[in-house]
Amino acid sequence: MDKKVYDILLVQCDPKSYKEFQHLLSGKKKNNILYVQEEAVACYYLGEFSQSIKMFKFILPKYKTDKQKLFAYYWQSLCYIFTQERESFKYCLGEMENILQSGKLKKSEQLDGQFLVNKLSLFNDIILDKQDKQEAVENLTATNELALLEKSYLLGVNEWNQKHFEIADNYFTKIINAQNDIFYVKDAKSKISE
Repeated sequence: MDKKVYDILLVQCDPKSYKEFQHLLSGKKKNNILYVQEEAVACYYLGEFSQSIKMFKFILPKYKTDKQKLFAYYWQSLCYIFTQERESFKYCLGEMENILQSGKLKKSEQLDGQFLVNKLSLFNDIILDKQDKQEAVENLTATNELALLEKSYLLGVNEWNQKHFEIADNYFTKIINAQNDIFYVKDAKSKISE
């Protein structure tokens, strides 16, 4: 897919426009599940977790490679974290680990998959288990605007969970001027001290 298309999400941080564009493409090319997949990713960033889960459940049986399945389980797992569905999260994480242990992935895919599992564990530790993971989040590499926004959000939630509200507000303030459609921004606004 064209880098400019990805930039709508990764650089412009505009999941609403990205979703609309992917939806348009999926309507034109009905046999290409890539567009449905990307629309489901946009749904995640919009906080439409149930819709994202539903879409990934629809396309998961259509995937032919373990790499694609890892991707679907990853996004479903993220949604389950935010919907507080621990058992569904554990199931998807277990499926990812089974794929990683199967030995069917190329070495680079194995490394990418392990990165996704580690990132899910970090999200889970912060969002569901409310553990202090500041150092781990600070070590996340952010290579685009969306990743920077996500990192500041996680740092803010981490501090908010520890009841360090002033520090959390500093992280949340960094992102509240970003595109309002992104779930992280909406959640940060709801958590910021008044």
